[in-house]
Amino acid sequence: MIRSRRPSEIDGALGPRYPNRVQPEAFQRGDMPALEAAVEACQDLVWVLARRGFITQRDGLTFWVHGLPDHDAAEHAAVHLIADLIGPTQRSKIDGEPALLQAAMQQVRQAFWQRAERAGRITTLKDGSDRALVPADVQDIDALISSGELPSAEPAAPDAQAEAWMQSAKQCCAAQAQGSDTRTQELIERRFRQGQSPAEVAAYFTCGAAAVSAHESRVRRQLSRALARDVPQGPRGPATIDAVLSDAPWSPTPPAITRARLRRDVLRRTFQDEPKPYGARLAWGLGAAAIAAIAWGLMFFGVLPGPADDTYPTPSVEARCDGPCTAGQPMKVWVLAPKDAHRVAVALRSPDAPEQMLITSPSGGSIRLPFGSNVKLAPIAYPAQLSSPLADGAELVAIFSQDELTDAELKGVLSGQASLPGTLIASVQL
Repeated sequence: MIRSRRPSEIDGALGPRYPNRVQPEAFQRGDMPALEAAVEACQDLVWVLARRGFITQRDGLTFWVHGLPDHDAAEHAAVHLIADLIGPTQRSKIDGEPALLQAAMQQVRQAFWQRAERAGRITTLKDGSDRALVPADVQDIDALISSGELPSAEPAAPDAQAEAWMQSAKQCCAAQAQGSDTRTQELIERRFRQGQSPAEVAAYFTCGAAAVSAHESRVRRQLSRALARDVPQGPRGPATIDAVLSDAPWSPTPPAITRARLRRDVLRRTFQDEPKPYGARLAWGLGAAAIAAIAWGLMFFGVLPGPADDTYPTPSVEARCDGPCTAGQPMKVWVLAPKDAHRVAVALRSPDAPEQMLITSPSGGSIRLPFGSNVKLAPIAYPAQLSSPLADGAELVAIFSQDELTDAELKGVLSGQASLPGTLIASVQL
């Protein structure tokens, strides 16, 4: 016999008693610990009604609202329903756990009716023969709300088809786990069966919680692919995998790993304050657009400087010698680099003579730019030395680049035979 319970009887089965976990003032204010405790208090209630369904009366008729077909659908529905329930507008009307649980059941009755109506999962119960089709664990939610009682926490027996699928899925996942390494098997045991948190598993493995979460994600992908291959007819989302790997897949409450994820997703969707109405947000958006349009117009007519007025200096190169720049005479080179450049090489280019590399690394590649050369002319620490007299029309060339260029790449750019991305040339007549 299915026995309903009053909220005063609850001690962990479908949620803790409100005075021990949540302070009404903190909950209505939107303090995160109070919201988390409220999710803990009502998530199992929502889950059991989502999975089993319920009986309700409308317009003088009795209806059976079918439960959701799988664990993934139940988790998705529970997250959205609880997030709405503890949102700023709703929680301002709730002043204790009994009121929270009553509001949860009323929200379930309304939201799940609409969901089932869209999906065609409502059956009209006209007489006793129709009532016999309803599983014994499905309860009358109207009676529960009026009497202040909660749904039974007793496990329900699944139908033969669902049980057969679960057994096949368990065999598939067990075979996949047995073929994995010891660390993966230990993670499955601790995360999915024992319900340990990523931090607890990380402490056991002496690694970071992020590494545990990444490993868990890989395990889920492997199990999902295995289910798609061996048990194709059925879900394979996170909540389903949690249930398959748990010791009690038909428990009226979700596994610990599902509970933690459900709580996290609800809190991510919950605001401390109600977002401003759409009209107010639209007004702010239109105001910002108007300001942007005015600024663009002022730039167009020259009142404000625009991108074309950017005063960032043009990249350049300069050379100075202590006297005439002749063969064997050291030459000091200054460069002003593009703002995205990181390296430079300097060469001498003449119309009737081969190119001559003047400043490169020992291997012939480009060197790092001197500090501050992206802002103003800065001297290169290495002096250049001419090996031959300057020819008419000779020019000094600086090859700027984002990445290091090899000797062959520098010569290709200098001769015009290569064009490399992120490369720019500046020159000056000597």
